[in-house]
Amino acid sequence: MEINLFYAAHRHKMWLLYLKAYLLDIQEISEAFVNDTCYFEYWLNNYGLKAYSHLHELQEAEQAHNNFHNTVKNILRLKTENLINEAWEEIKILEKRLSVVSNSFSMLELRIIQDEN
Repeated sequence: MEINLFYAAHRHKMWLLYLKAYLLDIQEISEAFVNDTCYFEYWLNNYGLKAYSHLHELQEAEQAHNNFHNTVKNILRLKTENLINEAWEEIKILEKRLSVVSNSFSMLELRIIQDEN
């Protein structure tokens, strides 16, 4: 099962944009959106761990990914508790984590290509 890690990184960028709109009360975030399994996580659990668990790059991508989604959950919680300023501080953290996710996905993709050749 192949994965397009560029697309996966793009989907995570969309999370950031949706969350910013949500904090500005421009857009609601549906329960389905919150509970939707992300593209990378689906691939990871159904194929990636079995095929590439030996790759250090996969472990780094998984950790970056978990940190990203934990921050997303925290932002949603803060918004629910009406702690908007704190949620915006978490957005700053999420922006940095998005960069780490994107970089780790790129490194993983390169490593997978090398591993297959």
